[in-house]
Amino acid sequence: MTFAGEPTAAAPVLRHLAQLTAERDLELLEVQLLRTVQMLLCARAVFWLRIDRDTGRFALTQLRVDGDDIHVMPREDGRISQDPPEGWAADVWTTLIAALLPDPAASAEWSVAGMRVFPLRTREATLGYVLASGAHAVLDINLFSSVLEVLRNHYALLEENQRDKLTGLLNRKTFDDSISRLLRLIAATAEHRSGDERRRLMRRGGERYWLAVADIDHFKRINDTLGHLYGDEVLLLLAQVMKRSFRHDDLLFRFGGEEFVIVIRAPDMGSARIAFEKFRRNVEAFDFPQVGEVTVSLGATQIEQRFIPSALVGRADQALYHAKRSGRNVLHFFEQLAASGEVLASPQQGTIELF
Repeated sequence: MTFAGEPTAAAPVLRHLAQLTAERDLELLEVQLLRTVQMLLCARAVFWLRIDRDTGRFALTQLRVDGDDIHVMPREDGRISQDPPEGWAADVWTTLIAALLPDPAASAEWSVAGMRVFPLRTREATLGYVLASGAHAVLDINLFSSVLEVLRNHYALLEENQRDKLTGLLNRKTFDDSISRLLRLIAATAEHRSGDERRRLMRRGGERYWLAVADIDHFKRINDTLGHLYGDEVLLLLAQVMKRSFRHDDLLFRFGGEEFVIVIRAPDMGSARIAFEKFRRNVEAFDFPQVGEVTVSLGATQIEQRFIPSALVGRADQALYHAKRSGRNVLHFFEQLAASGEVLASPQQGTIELF
């Protein structure tokens, strides 16, 4: 690879690859990807146009270089029917999406709207597209392709390891790390810190966050009467209802068995209730083949910086078990139950079996 006709040392490339493959967080991995591409191409701005695996929608991350400053812009939904992301001309965005949608596998690399486009693909799917604007490096395309291949393999491996095999939701082992990162992001905003984590929080809206534990009502009865194959089908279909009920950037986990955890952002409890109730009603209205009606009970709580992840789950579990005792197919918030004295304000840890 050469920049402006001069040979370039491999050391910077290897350092960036080491940073890429050491990263275990998908969002921070995307930032490292953009830093690497910007360095290799000497681009004025680089973009990561990710395809959400559950919804098929585009999510955009931008890294713009102004002198020594690097800015990660907020993500925006990239539906072609919506307005373009902030800072994008409508005609450029429309041209770009139109070029990607008809046949995204048509070429290994192409140019559109003044940008170079590099797809990141696995054998099964396209993960997204790297876009470079204002690139002026004389690039060894074989080296660049190799870097993208390393990134693609690492990205796909991370995503696979974070997913439940049956439902495709995030798995239990990712929960503690995800909530711990979220707590750090909340703290970063409160303390006016800078850096990648602060930018990630700004992308998510800077609002309050809420956690709900959802449990399928009478799930053991389904397994005992119809068999585990039908039980697995209920879990799979319920996960699909869950994906359709929440936004693409909400965190959806399968904890194990028939238990799920949902993390959303909402400005207040009323807004969070609307979101969780929408999911509960969607499950109730769904016709599960051979099973018929299935319902879920939910317990929810606000995510606060002073609680560790297990304590947050404990608070939501207190509310969940109150929902089970009060008739099932209902949502309760821990804060309201604690205020009325119906649950302990400081739940004991380890009293609820999550698995």
